[in-house]
Amino acid sequence: MTTLNKIKIREEILNLIRNSNIVDISKRNVTTFTDNFTGVPSQTTITLSNVAVTNIRSLKINSIELNIYEEYDINILGKSATESQVIELVTPLVGGESIEITYDYNTEGTLSGEKIRAEYNQDFITQSQNNLPRVGFQLQDIMNKNRSIDENLQQKTIMFDFYIVAYNSDIDLLYEEYYDLIFNNRKNLYWLKCLRPSGDSAKKPFDNFKNNLAFLKLFGFRAYNEFER
Repeated sequence: MTTLNKIKIREEILNLIRNSNIVDISKRNVTTFTDNFTGVPSQTTITLSNVAVTNIRSLKINSIELNIYEEYDINILGKSATESQVIELVTPLVGGESIEITYDYNTEGTLSGEKIRAEYNQDFITQSQNNLPRVGFQLQDIMNKNRSIDENLQQKTIMFDFYIVAYNSDIDLLYEEYYDLIFNNRKNLYWLKCLRPSGDSAKKPFDNFKNNLAFLKLFGFRAYNEFER
């Protein structure tokens, strides 16, 4: 049974949507870089060459791509700029392996300012209209509900929303692309099981920008997880 971790749940979705390139990396103020290393015996951590790592695109050992969270862990959420550059391996290296890691990092060396965020807070809302488009992801709640005759057996339901703020000419396409991205990858996610849509909203003028050229649109998903006691 997997113990739910709110940080990792948000991190996995964040990594997925940043890797999608729906919002171009030039608009996110990041660049894509590939590090190459040679494994050291008993090595369990890898420190990337750049700080402020925003997403890991792939990790290959001897040309074989590893599965995120099953074979390695990342640190792109809730960490400092230097902590984000550390990758943790599940299985120690034998030594001599060829390691290739492709990732994005913020060119200004900071994790703030990224337009794709695992939050929808005051800072996200009050940034200038020049920073559009922006995408926010918010984990709303994890509910426990009894679904069996065993009163101690609870199923966790994870609820989260996506917020898209963009110009009127862009928002409908961005909405469709991000919705399809999440829905089409629902079977490949590690931390979220049985992902299902839970509603959406019509686009509406974004009140912070009074000229009404910017709009807000959101959609939600629920994930029904494993039963726990």
